[in-house]
Amino acid sequence: MKIAVLGAQGTGKTQLVQALRQVLPSHYQLSDGTALMTAIYSDLLNHDVAQYADALVQLRGFDLTLVMGLDLAQPPADRQHQVRLSRCLVDARLRDVLDRQGVIYAVVYGTETTRNDCARRAIAHRTGQPVLAQRPARPQWQWSCEKCSDADCEHRMFTVRLNIGTHPAQV
Repeated sequence: MKIAVLGAQGTGKTQLVQALRQVLPSHYQLSDGTALMTAIYSDLLNHDVAQYADALVQLRGFDLTLVMGLDLAQPPADRQHQVRLSRCLVDARLRDVLDRQGVIYAVVYGTETTRNDCARRAIAHRTGQPVLAQRPARPQWQWSCEKCSDADCEHRMFTVRLNIGTHPAQV
């Protein structure tokens, strides 16, 4: 399955693609942007629409298109207004082009885990499969007493050590 991940700059395309590559089988091909994004920037910056035709042909070769939402934190304040305007323009043009061409897409929102879950649900919906399992998180580190692994014993041990500097077994 070929998946196109599209969106304006700073919307988390690369991070999402990296996260999905960790949980998806190898038969999934992920594209971090496509020729359509280049065509959109060329159009907005240079009023050059010549690249759209080839970009749309390429996009139709994908099985699923994910569009990144604009909900991630904004860049630093010195460039914030310019980038926000650019992000909004790029996002609006992207959605307009997709809508006019009849390209079905899913919008991905949220931060990290929520965003990854949203993308996995869109993929599962497209494939008709159950939601793809996320790799299990590493279990939280748990310290256990080298003598007995009893929490009360550990508490007594630290309390006693703080008070007299000896192990509970010696008290």
